[in-house]
Amino acid sequence: MKLQKLTGSGYVPEGEAIELSDELLWADEFSWSKVASNDSEYTIAGALIVEQSEKLAGRPITLERPDDKTGWAKRGTVKALHEWANLKGQRFRLTLERGGSRSFTVMFKTSQPLKSEPVKGFVGTNSDDELWFCNLNFIEVD
Repeated sequence: MKLQKLTGSGYVPEGEAIELSDELLWADEFSWSKVASNDSEYTIAGALIVEQSEKLAGRPITLERPDDKTGWAKRGTVKALHEWANLKGQRFRLTLERGGSRSFTVMFKTSQPLKSEPVKGFVGTNSDDELWFCNLNFIEVD
């Protein structure tokens, strides 16, 4: 799994990339619908009115560790992800390779871009090689 910065108006890969654990699971892959619908209303005659349209973007992509034994990242990777999450308006190409290669243009979800904690349950030496759990929250933008 890979996250790569995009640049320019055509959103061309910039070259900078972060390798992510292939053990992360896309937790909300099937919980989003492209169809937006209003609350159904009834006419005075009793007919049901339902308006629907297609959402153009905004699909959540939440990558989570499946358990406490997998989905680890080095502290240096978590620091880099945190820096990237704080880049206003930055788009990325997220490539998922498990089960066939799929790519998505994403941004970090601003309300909680990532959640991380040390595997040991406490911070050790603060070296970039320490292992951390890291869940990532994106939204698909294109």
